[in-house]
Order: sequence, then C-alpha cells, then structure tokens
Amino acid sequence: MIADGTLAYAKLVNIATSTLLGRATAGSGVVEQLTLTAAGRALIDDADAAAQRATLSVAYGTTGTTVCVGNDARLADARTPTAHNQAWSTITATPTTLSGYGVATVTLTSTAGTAGSVYTVGNTVRYRDSGNVERLLLNATDNLANLTNAGTARANLGVGSLLSNNTASSATLTNPGANTETDFSLTYAFPADFWVVGRTVRVTASVEAAGGALNTLLLRLKIGSVTLSATAAMALTSTAQQHFASEWIVTCTAVGVSGTLVTTCPFSKRGPAALNDILEQTATVDTTAVGTGKVSATWSTALATNIGTLRRLTWEALN
Repeated sequence: MIADGTLAYAKLVNIATSTLLGRATAGSGVVEQLTLTAAGRALIDDADAAAQRATLSVAYGTTGTTVCVGNDARLADARTPTAHNQAWSTITATPTTLSGYGVATVTLTSTAGTAGSVYTVGNTVRYRDSGNVERLLLNATDNLANLTNAGTARANLGVGSLLSNNTASSATLTNPGANTETDFSLTYAFPADFWVVGRTVRVTASVEAAGGALNTLLLRLKIGSVTLSATAAMALTSTAQQHFASEWIVTCTAVGVSGTLVTTCPFSKRGPAALNDILEQTATVDTTAVGTGKVSATWSTALATNIGTLRRLTWEALN
C-alpha cells in the first residue's frame, strides 16, 4: 500500500499537453483528462478577477464596440421607442385632448360660414356642404349618445329615413259637429330645430269617412295649430264609408321663429277618382320649437252618420 502523500507526479500515467485532470462526466468516478485550451490556461493562472478581465481585454466606454458600466448615461436617458405593439392597459399617461392624439379640432362659430364651415345655431351643430347648402349635423339636446332609435339618429344627421309609420288606425271620429275641426289621434313629434333650409319630408295619409245628405269633408295637414295644406271641401253625401288618400311634399325654405314650410300635394284621391291636386301652399312655422305633425277633419253638417278614421299616416324624411 502506498502511504498518503508519498506518490510522486512522475509515477502517474503520462498525459497529453494542455490536459487537465478532473471529471466532466456526471456523478463521482475515476479521474478524467479534460482538454485545456490556451485561453483557459490564460485565465486559470491569473491572480484575481481584475487580472482575468485584463486577460479577456474587456473595453469599457460609450462607443458601439465597448461595454457600458453601471453609471453609463445611456442606461437612463430618454429615447424614442422603436415601432411595436403596446397594450393600452399598460399606458399610464394617456392624452386628454384630441390634439394629444394628433387629431385636429374644429372651432365652432356662432354664425353661418362659407362652404365647408362648421358652426352652431341655437342648440344645434351645422355645416355647409360644397354647394354652400346648410346641413344639420347634430341636435345638441338630443345627441347620438342618448337617442332611443336609429331613425331619430338618421333624422338628426340629415339622412333620409322613415320618421313615423303607424301600425294601428287612429281613434274613430264620430259626428264632431258642424264645421268643427277635429284632429285624428295619429301624430308625429318633430324635435326642435328639425327643420333646416332644404330639408324635405313626404307625408302620406289614408282616411276612411262617411257623411250624409248635403255634407262635405275637409282634410288638413298640420304642424301644431298651423295648417300646411288643406283640401277643398269634398262632397260626402253617402253614409257608406269612402276611402281618401293623399300625399304631401313639405320643404323648408326658411328657419327660425318665423320659418317657412312650402307644401305641395302631388296627388289626392277619393276611391278610384282623382281629386283636384293642391299645387302649393306656404305656412309660417317656428322651426326652433318642438312641433306635432297631424291630420284633421271637418264636416260641414252635423249628422249622426258622420264618422272618420285615419288608417295610415306616414312621415318620411327625404334628406
């Protein structure tokens, strides 16, 4: 047995140059010869870490070929980020104005401008198109955030749409009296500032009515108490119900407290027979106020056989 500490290096097996005795295989076991490179030898014989850094030739500095240190200003300076996707929830300083997002804001004026301008009139926002025609953008008291249906939204934006179309007939009028104008129960409520210059609405009505000897019937299209269009007194001598159908085209030509609505009647029929068309009638209406569109009937003579029902009343915005 060889005593501890007595075996000379010369007694060991010969090993190749640049070989280190150790073990690379996992777990304990016999000694293995490990290849040792020149770079490895250069690091092993260094006295400390500083000497090893010198061996590695680490160059510190601020250029592209040097290594930065902890107090390098580049680690804390402000830099423009490169293009990337960023989750909105991780952004803590979001802009609070449109300009903060690079969106130009529109300055509203209190008077009508030139083509392309946006301005306010009362509680509405309006603009002038390329033809310098005024258009309603939005009613500030009935904006798009709280509208109850898409039809009202389209009306406020000036887009053609069906405004109102009843699904049931009106209450029947029964002998209201001689020359007593009486409104049918079917109506449509126009919002304030609905009318702008050029806005056009088509109205169609279908009425069934009966009368008696020497009787006549007069139908009126109205907004509130203002008559937009009135038929001539139509003979209604039969106690059997007859059918009347009319269509009106209403166009706004002036706005304001004393605004102007011009109404034409392209056709008016009683049963299969055409009645005299009403070419054009003009009415003064406060377009800044809420208005109720409706149809009324007037019999010339009070008779127990006088009855009338408004079967259909449709309001359609054409622009």
